[in-house]
Amino acid sequence: MAGRFQPLMDSGATQSDKFYNFLAWLEVNKKRVIWGAALVAIVGLSVFLFVWKRSQREEVASEALSEVKTPLTGNAPTPAGLAEAYLKIAESYPDTKAGARARLVGAATLYTQNEYQRALDQFQQFLRESPDSPWTAQASLGVAVCLDSLKRTKEAAAKYDELIKRFANNPEAVRARMELARLYEEEGKPELALKLYEDTAKLDRFSSQGSMALLRAEDLRTKYPSLAATNVFSPVKTNQAAVATTNLLSGLKTNLLPLVITNLPPPNIPKPAQP
Repeated sequence: MAGRFQPLMDSGATQSDKFYNFLAWLEVNKKRVIWGAALVAIVGLSVFLFVWKRSQREEVASEALSEVKTPLTGNAPTPAGLAEAYLKIAESYPDTKAGARARLVGAATLYTQNEYQRALDQFQQFLRESPDSPWTAQASLGVAVCLDSLKRTKEAAAKYDELIKRFANNPEAVRARMELARLYEEEGKPELALKLYEDTAKLDRFSSQGSMALLRAEDLRTKYPSLAATNVFSPVKTNQAAVATTNLLSGLKTNLLPLVITNLPPPNIPKPAQP
């Protein structure tokens, strides 16, 4: 029996020795232990305060953004100082989602007021400050549309093409294809325009943009018989295409909501006269 209990006794003695050794080490190093614990507590408290302060700042920025008075409908006139109100929030609350959103909406508002250069500057600043934002595609489209409206055609075409490749499955890519196709038409490159119209008709066939793309493709085939018809859909008569295109253009409205930059008026297409 004594032989059986001897290992257990040795083990207990070993554990006891380790405990007393730890107490001895703690006595010798208690100042370092206290300082270490205090440092950990300070770091933890600092992280907590940083996260809490950031959360509070985000909440305040969101509240400020919600208080900006916007038009109730797309046809309503833009209130004076609306863009400045958004940009003030963006400058007052940098590094917040609400601040980034305010800059995006402010840029879109400037565009609707025909202040294309200022709008371009704000869209570009948004992309520099928020490269990983979920609204990057909208801001990228804003940059391209502003360049287009400023008649910086080559730069605009490059930005449209970049957007199409980078955000191929986003709604903004549909708008970019249509605008780039228009630029190709203006440059006398109907074959490139036709390809983009056909892609849009295939990928977005049930939307107004898809319908317009189909009509423009048929119009190009009529205008340039050398272009081989791909029969993406059933042919549309030329007069029907003209009427439908006019109706689609006249229905375009400016939407100032922050996440719908795709509804900005197309460059170089005048708005219909108000009755």
